[in-house]
Amino acid sequence: KYDATKEHNVVFYDMGSTSVKTSLVSFYTDTSGKKEKDAFKVLAVAWDEGCGGHVIDSRLATVFAKQFDEKHKGANDGESVLENVRAMARLRIAGKKTKETLSANQETPVTVEALSNDIDFRSKLSREDFNEMNQDLWERAIAPVQKLLDDTGMSTSDIHAAVIVGGSSLIPKVQEQLKAKLGIDELTRNLDAFESAALGAGFYAAGLSPSFRVREVGVTDLYPFGVSATVSKSLADAEGDEVETVESVSEVVFEPKEPVPNRKYLVFSRSSNFTVSLKYTNPEVMSPDTETEIGVYNMTGVNKCAKFNTTDKPKITLKLEIDRNGMATVTEAAAGVTEWTEKSVKIPRKKKKKAGDEEPKKKSKKSKDTEEDESGSDGNEPEPEKDSAEGEAGDTNTEDAAESEVVEEPQVVEEHKCAWNATLNVTLGEGEDAKEKEVQPYIGLDSGKNKTMTGECAN
Repeated sequence: KYDATKEHNVVFYDMGSTSVKTSLVSFYTDTSGKKEKDAFKVLAVAWDEGCGGHVIDSRLATVFAKQFDEKHKGANDGESVLENVRAMARLRIAGKKTKETLSANQETPVTVEALSNDIDFRSKLSREDFNEMNQDLWERAIAPVQKLLDDTGMSTSDIHAAVIVGGSSLIPKVQEQLKAKLGIDELTRNLDAFESAALGAGFYAAGLSPSFRVREVGVTDLYPFGVSATVSKSLADAEGDEVETVESVSEVVFEPKEPVPNRKYLVFSRSSNFTVSLKYTNPEVMSPDTETEIGVYNMTGVNKCAKFNTTDKPKITLKLEIDRNGMATVTEAAAGVTEWTEKSVKIPRKKKKKAGDEEPKKKSKKSKDTEEDESGSDGNEPEPEKDSAEGEAGDTNTEDAAESEVVEEPQVVEEHKCAWNATLNVTLGEGEDAKEKEVQPYIGLDSGKNKTMTGECAN
C-alpha cells in the first residue's frame, strides 16, 4: 500500500522493439516549498541496445526459412529463402505474430501462403521451444535490472514495485524472470504498454507550456553520459596578432549519472584565441554508430582583451550547461583582467607617548593645587578661577597638538576589479557548413553592444 510519507523505489522496465531500457526511480513528497507536491528522482538507468522484440522476430524468421528450405529442397531452383528479401520480410511478419500469440497460448500454428514459387509454408511452434531458442536473449533482457541494483547499492528488499511497459514486456518468460530477479509476486501493469511513453511525454510537455495547467510534479532526471571539455590550439585573429603556444588541456566537466539540468564553469587563463571541443567520456555504453564528439567551438576576441592587461593573462570564464533535454553546450563566455589601484592619502596619526610622561604631569598639577591651598590659608587671595580654567584649556590644546600629526604615505586603499569584456565568437562546423554564433558574456553587458571590445569597467 502506498504511503505518501515514505519514499518508494520503483523499477520501470521497458522492453520494446529494439532495446531494453530500465530505470530505478524514487517517489516521495517534496515539502521544501510553500506547498507540498509529488516528486520523483531517477536514481539509476541501464539498458541493452541490442535486445528487443525485433531481434526475436528476425530469429524466428530465420528458423522458419531453414525449415522451409529443408522441407522443399530443389523446389525453389536451388535458391534459399534466406536470400529472398521479400520472402524474409513476410517471415518476419509471421514471426512477430507467432511471438504475440505464444504470449497467451502454449502452442500456435504458423502459416505463410505462397512464400516462394507459390509454395506455402506451414509449421507450428510451442512456447517451450520458443523459450529455449531465445534463452540467451532472456539472460540479456534481465541484465540491466541487476545493473540498477549494483549502481545504487540496493537489494531486492528495497524495491517496492516494478512497472512494465513496451510490447515485448508482455512475453511471459520476460515477466517470469523479472519477478524472480526482484523477488516480487506481481508486476504493476497499470500503464499502457504501447502508449505510456507518448502519454508521459505529452504530460511533461504540457507542464512546460504556459497554455496548460497540470498538476505540478517535481522531476530530477539523470544524465547517463559524461562530458569532457578540451581546450586546444590557439587561433590567430583577423589582425594577425601573435598567438601563444599552449598544450591542449582536457577536463571532465560532467561526470556520468549527474542530475540534469546542470551547469558548471571553467576558469583558466589565456592570452590568445582558442578552441573548445565537447565530447562524451564513456562511448563504450553507447551504440557503436554514435558520434562521440558533441561540438567544436572557436573562441575569438581574447587577443583584444589581452591588450588591456599589464600583469597577467586574461581570465577566461566559460559556462557549460546540460539542459533538461540532454543537450550539452557552451552557453556563455567572458574574458577579463583585474587591476589594483594605489593612492597616496593623508592619514592623521597620534604620536606615541614615551613611558613616564603622564605621571609627572599629574604630579605637577597636584603640587600646584597644594601650593594654592597653602597660599589661601596664609591670607593671600587665590587667582581667579576663570584664568585658571583658561590656562588649563590652553595647556590641553597644546598637548593635543603635540600628540598628533598628519603624515602622507602610499597605501592600497581599494581593490578595484575592471573587466574588459569581449564577445567570444563561436564557429560551429567547418567549410561551407560553418556557422557563426555569438556567445554572450555572463557578466552583465548589453548583448547588443558586445560585438566589439569595450573598455568600460564592469563594476
